Amino acid sequence: MYKAHWNLSRKPFRNDLDLSFAFMWEAYEEALARMQYWVADGKRLALLTGPSGVGKSYLLAALVKEIRLRGDIVATVPNPSLSPSELLSYILTLYGHDRAEISKAEALSTLTRFARENALQNTRTYLLIDESQAIRDIHTLDEINLILNLAEGATPLFCIVLAGEPGVHGLLTNCPGLKQKVEINARLKPMSLEETGVYIAHRLQVAGGQNVFEDDAVASLHQWAGGIPRLVNIGADLALLAAFGEEKRSVDTAAVESGLEEIETGFTGN
Repeated sequence: MYKAHWNLSRKPFRNDLDLSFAFMWEAYEEALARMQYWVADGKRLALLTGPSGVGKSYLLAALVKEIRLRGDIVATVPNPSLSPSELLSYILTLYGHDRAEISKAEALSTLTRFARENALQNTRTYLLIDESQAIRDIHTLDEINLILNLAEGATPLFCIVLAGEPGVHGLLTNCPGLKQKVEINARLKPMSLEETGVYIAHRLQVAGGQNVFEDDAVASLHQWAGGIPRLVNIGADLALLAAFGEEKRSVDTAAVESGLEEIETGFTGN
């Protein structure tokens, strides 16, 4: 609706996994470096934690791309709130296997055979589990631990990431065997005010435009979003729309407040 007004080739603040908009703020760069080390070294288990909306799924998407460029095998579980048997069955389908009803022993045997065949071709097998805080059945953690125990000699057959909100750390206390296998611990933190401003300018530039956000507008948006990229995207998109509606040539604090008012009105129902 507003692309032509702001001279944009596409919408800059969509909350999707479009890696062409990748932006490296300090905490993201550090977390990505840790995860890249996990990929390169074939570590057994890594944790990636951070508040909701900070970019964990986005970072996992970047890892998937990197792993596939290496020629390795990777699958992502987007929501692990499944029973132990359902999780094993689902993981099998992600790797292209029939999810017909089979026993736990048969499922583990199939996964072992699959990963071992990959290893014989010098191909690693990665499993990324997103939204890990959604795990409710402690026995599901036991199943993940069993998969991590699958090995060819001293070499693990699976490299796993558990990504989720900070509560994942507390969740792992219920499965000491799994907790002890964590070798990489990466934390994603929100952006600072300065980083939020650069982030907004970066996304506008990638979308073919120029930075039209005034400094006070960025400060107002950052205060509301707390440096969380998902919220910055929502607020910035609405601010662009509000400023367009008033035929402004830049986004000021009033436009930000007008855009955010739509969200607050939606919650209150007024």
